Amino acid sequence: MKKVFFIGLSIFFKQAIYSQDVRIYHGEKSESVFLKQNEKLEDVSKEPVKIIRNVDGIVSISILNPNPFFYNYEIKTEDVDIVDDYSDQFSELVKLITSMPEISDHFKGARIAPTTFNQYKTSLETLHGEIKTAKLAIQKSDQPESVKEAFDRSINNDGRGFRAAIETIQKISLDKGHFNSQTLEKDLNDMLETAIKDGSFNTDLNLGAVGSNPTLEGLFKEAFQHLNNNLASLVKQIIDVTKRDRIIRFQVPVKENKKTTVKLIITKVNDKDNIDRELLNEEVAVILPLYVRKRFEIVPIVNLIFQNNRQKFSVENNLVKSAPDNDAIFNIGAMALMNFASFGELKEYGVGFGIGYSLQPEGNASSFFAIPSLSYKSIIRVGFGFGYNLAPVGLKNGAYVGEPLPTNITNIEDVIDYKRKPAAVFTIAISGLKL
Repeated sequence: MKKVFFIGLSIFFKQAIYSQDVRIYHGEKSESVFLKQNEKLEDVSKEPVKIIRNVDGIVSISILNPNPFFYNYEIKTEDVDIVDDYSDQFSELVKLITSMPEISDHFKGARIAPTTFNQYKTSLETLHGEIKTAKLAIQKSDQPESVKEAFDRSINNDGRGFRAAIETIQKISLDKGHFNSQTLEKDLNDMLETAIKDGSFNTDLNLGAVGSNPTLEGLFKEAFQHLNNNLASLVKQIIDVTKRDRIIRFQVPVKENKKTTVKLIITKVNDKDNIDRELLNEEVAVILPLYVRKRFEIVPIVNLIFQNNRQKFSVENNLVKSAPDNDAIFNIGAMALMNFASFGELKEYGVGFGIGYSLQPEGNASSFFAIPSLSYKSIIRVGFGFGYNLAPVGLKNGAYVGEPLPTNITNIEDVIDYKRKPAAVFTIAISGLKL
C-alpha cells in the first residue's frame, strides 16, 4: 500500500510539472496543431501557446508523432538553439534502405539444389524480404496517424505513423537468421561456414573442387561475409530506432523577467525525399516568467507630507511673521519594504508594507512613517500611510512673533522650534536598490 501511495504521488508531481507543456501534432500539409497539456482535443489550433511559469521552471515541448526517418526537428529561442537527439542520425539509414540491392544479384550463376549453401541463400533472401517489410513500414509511416491517435498515443491500424512502423518492425521474426535475431550476423556467418566446410559453397558457385583455387574461394567467402555484415548492420540501425521514445521532447528553461519566444523548425532529412508531412518554421509557444519580487527591499522614495496646524515663520520689514502652513510638502528618503503578496497573471502586482525615513531638501525637517504599498513590477510603487514629521511649532532663543530677530540672530531658521507631529504620507518609490 505504501508503494502504491508513492507511485501515485510521483505521477501527481509529474503531471503538475508538465501541466502546461505544449503538445504538437505533426500533420500533413497545414494540419499541424499545438495544444496545452490541460486543454481539450477539440480546442486544437495552430496558434502559439502562452505558457506562464516560475523562473526556476522548465517548459517541456513534446512532438507527439515525430518521424525521425524523414524529418529533423529543432527548437529555437532568441538566444539558444536546442536540437533534438534524432537530428541527422537516420539520413544514412534511409539512404541504405532505399538503395539496397536485390539479394538475388549475389547468386547469379549459382545452382539451385537442396544443399547447405542453398539454405544459406534462402535465409539471405528471407532476410531481404523482411528488410523490405521494414522498409515499406518506414515509407508508410510518413503518412501521419490522426490527431486523436497521436494525442492518445495509440497505433494506427492502417500502418500510418511512426508507432505503427515500430510495431510492424518489432513483429518480424526473431528466429535464427531472421530480422530480429539478436545474433543475426553470427547466424549468417555460421550458415556460410557450414556450406564452405561441406563443399556445397564451391559446388553451387562453380568454384571447382575445394582447395583447387584458394584465392578465388577466399574472395567469394570475404564477399559473402561482407554481405552478412552489411545486412546485419542495416537491421541493427533499424532496430535501434525501435528502441527510442515515440515522443520527442524539448526542454526550454524559463528566463527571469524575460519573455521567451519558441520556434519549431521541421526540415527534411534528405532534400530529395518526396514527403507527405508539413515542413514548419513557426512560433509554437511564448513563455512568460512569473515576476520575481524580492521579499525584502530598500527603495528610494519621494513623499508628499500632509500635516495640519503647522506654522510658517518669516521675516518681513525686520519683524518676525507667522502664518498657518497646510500645504503638502515634498521630501525624499528611503523605505525598508517587505513584500508579502503578489497577484496578477504574471504576479506583476505586489502588496507590501514598509517603514521609511525622509528629509526635506533643505535638511530642516524629517519624517518617520509606516505605509502599505502597491507596486507594478519594479517600475512604480505607490502607498499611503501615517507617521510623524518634524515640523515648525514655535520660536526659541528669545525670538517672538511681531518683533525683530534678536541682535545675535541673522537667520530665521536659527530660532524656529521643530517638533514631531502626526502626518499623512503619500509616497512614490522610484527604481530602487534590491537586497
